[in-house]
Parts: sequence; structure tokens; C-alpha cells
Amino acid sequence: MMSTLVDIVFEENPGRRRQELLRRIEEEVRLAEGVWGRHFCVLSLATNIHVYSPAAFLSYHVIGHVEEHLVKFRQEGCRGVLVLLSTYGGEVTFPEAFISKLRGMGFEKVHTFVLDAAFSAGTLLALLSDKIVGFSSSHLGPVDPQLIVAAPQGLVRVVGAMSVKRLIEELLPKLASDKGLGKEGLARLYAAQDLYLYEKALESIGYIERVFSEEVCKGVEGCEELKRLLLHEATEHSQPIPLQRLASMLPGKVLLIDQSPQFQKLAELVVSYRALLRYLFMFESRPGAAPGSVRVFVVGSKYGEIVGEVSPLPVQAPAQRAPPPQQEKPPESR
Repeated sequence: MMSTLVDIVFEENPGRRRQELLRRIEEEVRLAEGVWGRHFCVLSLATNIHVYSPAAFLSYHVIGHVEEHLVKFRQEGCRGVLVLLSTYGGEVTFPEAFISKLRGMGFEKVHTFVLDAAFSAGTLLALLSDKIVGFSSSHLGPVDPQLIVAAPQGLVRVVGAMSVKRLIEELLPKLASDKGLGKEGLARLYAAQDLYLYEKALESIGYIERVFSEEVCKGVEGCEELKRLLLHEATEHSQPIPLQRLASMLPGKVLLIDQSPQFQKLAELVVSYRALLRYLFMFESRPGAAPGSVRVFVVGSKYGEIVGEVSPLPVQAPAQRAPPPQQEKPPESR
């Protein structure tokens, strides 16, 4: 029997083995209904596996890819979803929209399994779920909204919303005071800043604080300390925070499976699945993608595997610009 291109691709990057592992992970979860809930299905969201790049962040287009699998889950009678999660972050509003989508489709429970790290939006997604599962070595990170800023030469850079807020509210007044610049000097410092960026920073931070107050901290004692740790005290975006540390702050919500013999087999299966993610086949996001773009791999499967990975292509040096007409030398006469 002749193999199809899909068969060859899945043999080259062990997609079939990943599928088998997802099936076995799902079986293990269903064997412990007393822990997870009734009839769970498994969905894998893994981005930024090798390279840090905004192109592979969790964003709204992921919901579109996932929706088809969620519909199949409901048709199969699934009442809960276990999300295998590995990400450096994503759009600030994605976690709430994603959880809302799952609730709206009738899933009673949503648990997240942090494979290794879930930073920023990944952390918020984990906090919004009913249960956070992972290893003692798994990490979450500060929920520090990032803003995209246009830079010279058409480049873009990413800055933390908390950094912008501190600059305007703390650093500039301190600088003006230390230098004896007075109110007029402080006004000049403010005038040199992008106050629109400050406004967007306040909006992003306000959104996160609302989600914490209305969703994450609802009925949770001592949650202000958690919010301080994950948002207001964040000094570095994606600074690792061990899941074990959060377990003591969220009793009953965090399950560390490597600390219980009951979950030894599940832990081994998850580790094996995570190890196979590095063998992903990749294709360009569009035909004839220009140099400097990224290659993204998204795969759907019976078990709802949604994987995004990026690999920056080399950026070619820009062509040398021709001098302006007034600087061009006249042709030499012969």
C-alpha cells in the first residue's frame, strides 16, 4: 500500500507516537474520575517550543483551530477538558475568551496541565481553570501585559505595561526631584514621553486586575498576595515562579503529580509526550513567505493536538539605497 504525504510526514516527525501518547494520557485521566471529573478529553496547546517569538503566542486564531476539536469532544460526550499547556504567553484577553468558549460549549470542568512553563497569558489561563496540574519543577510567570511599540526603521519592540506605568508615575518624578528640575522640568520630561502608550498600559493593567478580582480571586483567601506576586511585583517578564510555590497559596487548586505514586504512570506519559514535541515538521505560514517571516506548524488530530512552533528565517540585509538626485554625480563627458 502506497503511503500518502501525510503518512510520511507523521512518520518523519513522530506524530503517530504523540497521538498514541495523547490517547493513553486521556485513558489515565478517565481512570481517576474522582480526581479530575467525569469523562475528560485532552487538548494540547504548545507554543514557542524552541524559539521565543510573538508569532507563536496564544491568540484568537488558536480558538478557531481548537473549535472543531471541541465540537467533536462534545459529540463524543466529553464533559471536561484537560489542556496540556506550554507557552511563553499571548494576547492579554485570550485566556478569558478561551475559557468562556469552553464554558459556553457546555464543558463542566477545565483543567490545565503545565508541561514545563506557562508564562504571562499562559499563567492567566492556568489560573482561570478549575485545577492547575503539573510537576514540582513546572513554572508559571508574572502576568505582565506587554505592549507592541513601533521603533525606527519600521522595527517593533515589546515593552512591559508595568514598566511604562513605573516610568511615568515613579521614575520621571524622582528624576525631576533629584535633578532639581521643578514642575516645568517634569512637564518637559512628560512631554517627551508617549502618553498614549501610558494610557494603553493602564488599560491593560486594569483589565488584568479586573480578571483577578472577578475571576481568579473569587472566593480565594489571601489572593491579594497572589496578585501582588504575579502582577505588581513583576520585575522581569516571564520570570519563573515554581508551581510548587503557588501550590501553598492556592490550596486545593494545584495538583503536583510527581508527589503522588497514584499519578506516576500519567507523569511518565506526559514526559514522553513533551519529549516528542521537538521533532515537529514545519511549513511556511504562506506560499512564498518573505525573508524574515516565520514558519509555523499547527496540527489538528483526533485528540485535539494544537501545536504552534516558530523558526525565524534569516533576514536579508536591505539593499543599499541610491543617493538622492541632487547628490548624484553628472555623467562624465567623453
